[in-house]
Amino acid sequence: MTTALESSKKEVDAVLSALIQHWLKTRIDNPLHVIARLDDAAKHILIVAGILQGILIAVVKIDPLTLNELSGFSIAALSGLVITALLATLALFIQSNHLETHPVYKNVRNYISDAELLDSLDVQIENWCKNNDHVRRWKHALLSLAMLSLVASMSFSLACVWKAMHSFKGSPPAAAAAAAIPLPSAPAAAPR
Repeated sequence: MTTALESSKKEVDAVLSALIQHWLKTRIDNPLHVIARLDDAAKHILIVAGILQGILIAVVKIDPLTLNELSGFSIAALSGLVITALLATLALFIQSNHLETHPVYKNVRNYISDAELLDSLDVQIENWCKNNDHVRRWKHALLSLAMLSLVASMSFSLACVWKAMHSFKGSPPAAAAAAAIPLPSAPAAAPR
């Protein structure tokens, strides 16, 4: 017959074991979720940079004065967008190179004792966690730089649009411009 003290000790051990398992699962799964969210953010940054490049090129191509007046702004904006795209792409390509699958296979294959297996798994899990943290830090740093570059290029893009809008204000109205262009006259009617 078990006493109340023994049954409460079993309950405490069960709760403590569940807490430790939950903490370990969270410690392993959360970095992977963070890395997945950083990859999604990099994809979104690439989409925004591509759209802004298209808009900027359209603004530069529409207004012929823009090429002369805005060459500095447009070059800076396009350079910033290219840098943004490169940084976001690098962030996408950084992946964990220590998946620790082969050492796990070797441990299971060459099973010697529980103590050695636990020690080896402990080292592998530690390496895996460190590597995931390292990958997460690099991705975060690259995406931070990409966002700074995106904000700078957006500033230059807005300067280009603002300058192009003001260059339209100084140009002659469309009717005067149309009147200045000689239109071919209709051929004279033949005499009867």
